[in-house]
Amino acid sequence: MEKDEELTLRKMFGAQVRRWRTERSLTQSELADAVDISVEMVSRLERGVVGPSLDTVAELARVLHVPPAVLFGGAPLDHNGQGQREAHLQRILHILTGVETKDLAWVEDVLRSTLRR
Repeated sequence: MEKDEELTLRKMFGAQVRRWRTERSLTQSELADAVDISVEMVSRLERGVVGPSLDTVAELARVLHVPPAVLFGGAPLDHNGQGQREAHLQRILHILTGVETKDLAWVEDVLRSTLRR
């Protein structure tokens, strides 16, 4: 990737993080705490000074309730609502990562019985 393209991508990413952070009425400090990064890192990301790790992208997307692609300038929703669906699935998956293995079968059974129509 060319240096100019990399800089443009970082700037676009930073602008989207700032946009969604302010839309969610979060301060840089609140976002930093939720993502477990420093306020300085949030500032540097928003200014496009540094690029994020994939883990940071995933956490930012989760906290900001948007699909990761949105942070790179992708559309928040397509005509089929796939972006919203992806965001819901991401949040559900994040919740499930905290569930112990022995309890996952129970969660699956609850979901199946709840969603039967």
